[in-house]
Amino acid sequence: MDTRIRVLLKIIDEHGGSLPMTSKEIGGLLGLGEARVLRLFSNEVGKTLRRYMLEVRMARADRMLMDVIIPIKTIAFDCGYTGVSNFYRDFKRVHGLGPTEMRRRHLNERLREYKSESDYFVPRGDVTSVEIASSGESPSMATDRQIAA
Repeated sequence: MDTRIRVLLKIIDEHGGSLPMTSKEIGGLLGLGEARVLRLFSNEVGKTLRRYMLEVRMARADRMLMDVIIPIKTIAFDCGYTGVSNFYRDFKRVHGLGPTEMRRRHLNERLREYKSESDYFVPRGDVTSVEIASSGESPSMATDRQIAA
């Protein structure tokens, strides 16, 4: 892969898909013309620069949706959107679900994981104290018996 495109991919990933630059400015940064950058990126990555940046932003938004405390409006702004409606449209275009439905799906998955973990949950109590209580021995007698054995 072209080293300039590798650098650009790293910059995009580090900024979560939100670059405050135009493709012309990106070209200037890489020492290429705007059209050359877009063509080279598309040839090397297999998708347009715009599509790649959108996917990176939406992947970041998807990760943020796992935290139910963060409002969707805040996630939209953190991902570089000034309007929530555009965020909803793009999110659905990339993931096939709106952000609210995706958050619900994440919550249901966590709930299923929690339920499956709790099915195997065995309380970790002091087994010795349960045995002692049922045997009628005092704790010191049981401890002396265990040491002797």
